Amino acid sequence: MNNPLKVRQIRNFCGPCALSYGVFLLTGENIPQEKIVKKTLGASGVVDVFEGGMDEDQLKKAAGKLGIRAEFLEHGGEDFEGFRKAVDACLDAGNPVMVCFDYGSITHWATIVARKQTGKRSTYYVCDPDDKRRLFRTMSLYDLKAEAFITESPEDGTHDQYFAIALSRKDGKSPAFAMTDNVMRLLDNEKYDSVASMREDLVELAREISEGAIPMQLSAYLEKVMPAVKSALEVLDWDLAEVTKAEAMGFYRDYIAVATVGRIEVQGPVNTVLLAANMTALMTTCAWNGEL
Repeated sequence: MNNPLKVRQIRNFCGPCALSYGVFLLTGENIPQEKIVKKTLGASGVVDVFEGGMDEDQLKKAAGKLGIRAEFLEHGGEDFEGFRKAVDACLDAGNPVMVCFDYGSITHWATIVARKQTGKRSTYYVCDPDDKRRLFRTMSLYDLKAEAFITESPEDGTHDQYFAIALSRKDGKSPAFAMTDNVMRLLDNEKYDSVASMREDLVELAREISEGAIPMQLSAYLEKVMPAVKSALEVLDWDLAEVTKAEAMGFYRDYIAVATVGRIEVQGPVNTVLLAANMTALMTTCAWNGEL
């Protein structure tokens, strides 16, 4: 299974490619960049975009057809602080933001998927359609201020306008992927297949342990039975295992992260003994095989 965030843009398709990242994070759907263009501009539009790209109005139209609300964040060149606050508010709500960056002779769309605040320092995580050496590159607040623009004054080099497109779901639901540190780590380093596999494990497990009719989050139950699973794993001979006990419990926490981000539900109340037994079996398999 291919990771949609690792797809590289076709020539001049940075806009639709960046939008496809946002659609995936918000809905979980993998919509190829070519399909986004065809859905918006028709088959003939592919050639036009190949030659000249998509502008912000076309991207907004495309987002709308995919069930995504696209809101322009427009701030004057002297109001970077207002622009920064608007971008941060979107990211803190879990919604990605498309920004048109200045790379000298060209402009280029990319998607900011998350930010981390460490003291007074903000770090932005960017999924760039033209940079696939890594899944996420990082930007500082200074980088954002220097690169996010629309036009530039030839007289003094100041920015005329800061501009971005805030994306969110039209149906008002939360994003499919909450970009926590754990989820970003799992999506990176070729682990997308593992994420998909773990999600399948958890969906099947939710079916087996559901004993009621009240929708509840599986992640809460996984947290609850973790001590029991850890205790059960004490009997294993870890000297013969392919991974350490700490690594196995790290996989367990990965399962919790996937259950959380996938918002996997069970019909409670839940048979916690059966849940602990199933998770112990999964962790034991992990211990002997060295992988999920």
